[in-house]
Amino acid sequence: MLKLELLGRLKTLRISLNREVRLLLNNWNLGTATRVAVKTAKEKVLQRLRLLFHQNISETS
Repeated sequence: MLKLELLGRLKTLRISLNREVRLLLNNWNLGTATRVAVKTAKEKVLQRLRLLFHQNISETS
C-alpha cells in the first residue's frame, strides 16, 4: 500500500475515532472534566495511529 494511501486511511480513521470518543465521553456526563478527557483521548488516538503508521512503514521498507 502506498504511503499516501495509508496516510489518507489513517486520517479518516482518526477523525472517526475522535468523533466516537467525543460522543462516548459526552454520554458519560463527566461535567467539567469532559473537555480534558476528550483532549487526552484525541492525543492517545493520534499517538497510537502514528505508531501504527511507523510500524507499517518500517515493515514495507
